[in-house]
Order: sequence, then C-alpha cells, then structure tokens
Amino acid sequence: LLALLKVVLKRRNQAAQADQAPKQKLRVVLMSATLNAQLFADYFADRAPGGLVLPVPVVEVPGRMYPVKVHYLPTHQDREQAALARAANEAEAEAEEAAAAQA
Repeated sequence: LLALLKVVLKRRNQAAQADQAPKQKLRVVLMSATLNAQLFADYFADRAPGGLVLPVPVVEVPGRMYPVKVHYLPTHQDREQAALARAANEAEAEAEEAAAAQA
C-alpha cells in the first residue's frame, strides 16, 4: 500500500512540474508508537532532477510510556510437570491416610 502511495505522490509531483498541478496537496500521515520516522521520511523523500533530495516534513509528538506487564501461558512441559507434582502429592496424601488408618 505504501509503494502505491509513493507512486501516486510521484505522479502528482510530476504533474505539478508540468503545470498540471492538482488543486490540493496530498498529505500523508503515518502514525505508530514504534514507527521509525526517519526510515519513512527517506522512503517518501522527493528526488528532484539532478539528484537533489527534497526532504519530507516529520512531526514527532512525544507520548507517554505505560508500564507493561508480561504474562506467559504455561508450556506443555510446565503443564506436564504440574500434573506429575499433583499426582505425587495425591499419592503421598493417600499413603499417609492409609498409614493413619492402620495405626
């Protein structure tokens, strides 16, 4: 989608140079919390004849960092170990009950 947008921007810029400019400028707004703004600015930079690179404006709005809590689901191995531990505890409890009943 971004490649298509770049083609549209290039055609509009070529039309502007040939005095067939569209009535309104096309503005592209990309937003992301993890966006590498310089990478996208370089990608959309206008290349003028003669190799001159016309930079695109970048507006950075600082945001607020929120704490992140990471929770992992138990793996298959974790579930197996928990089941074995539960079975061992139940067997031990049954053995203690049987010993108490005999005494």
